[in-house]
Amino acid sequence: MKPEYEKNISDLSKSAFKIFRTVTPKLSSYWHYHPEIEIVLIVKGEGIRFVGDDVSNFKENEIIIIGENIPHNYISNTNDDLKGIDTVCIQFSKEIFNSIPECKHFFKLFNEANRGIYISNPEKSLILKMLNLVKDQGIKSFINFLEILENIHSDSEKIFIMSDKSITLNQGLGSSKRFSEVLDYIHSNYNKTISLDEISSLSHYTTNSFTRWFKKKMGITFIEYLHKVRLTHACQLLVSRDISINQVALECGFENISTFNRLFKSKMNQSPGTYRSTK
Repeated sequence: MKPEYEKNISDLSKSAFKIFRTVTPKLSSYWHYHPEIEIVLIVKGEGIRFVGDDVSNFKENEIIIIGENIPHNYISNTNDDLKGIDTVCIQFSKEIFNSIPECKHFFKLFNEANRGIYISNPEKSLILKMLNLVKDQGIKSFINFLEILENIHSDSEKIFIMSDKSITLNQGLGSSKRFSEVLDYIHSNYNKTISLDEISSLSHYTTNSFTRWFKKKMGITFIEYLHKVRLTHACQLLVSRDISINQVALECGFENISTFNRLFKSKMNQSPGTYRSTK
């Protein structure tokens, strides 16, 4: 799948923001970016999210705020089609607040969103506001939208999900179609063998040039990023499916169980078995 630049809001004279709810059996790889800030509520479903250089699991009742032009991607759990995915998404341009002095404090939140913000346990009132916003209209809708921003702005438990270096990498990530194609390929084929020669050829680079180019773009090597993707999927499988640890390793692209165990313990500070038993 080719990555897309999304221009989501075509006429701000009709609406200050875009709100939509998506209910679907699953989310497939779709590495994309857009100039609008995005607030996503996961109503139902689990899977892997990719935001800039962050690769993490997502789950029900969490909220993510993604800044301008930050590439992102959501993939639902493997073999989890029956549960389905339900999300509410708000997209807006920060420019709508330029002429509203009472909203100037929101720009601190908008700047923080450039590192991606994770709210793991949002208040029920905030979740309800986002669900109601899908149905609201007119001035009531805008007031509800402002209250959502105010609640997120004042939340003391916001977690930044991207590294400091991602602030400078964002624009380059979003503006490079070639790089987006590489990441989308990794996200779609992490469970298969992906050689350095193969991925370099896909991007039309020699292996040495690709290695330098990928690290400059992402801040880590191709192998480190591939391991991050595979291990995040492994965490998901360990708690969602009753299969052996060997099978988890194989389904995530690890051909050597010793390598899987070593990398997992290095990332999670515990063995795969311990991780599974504590979840």
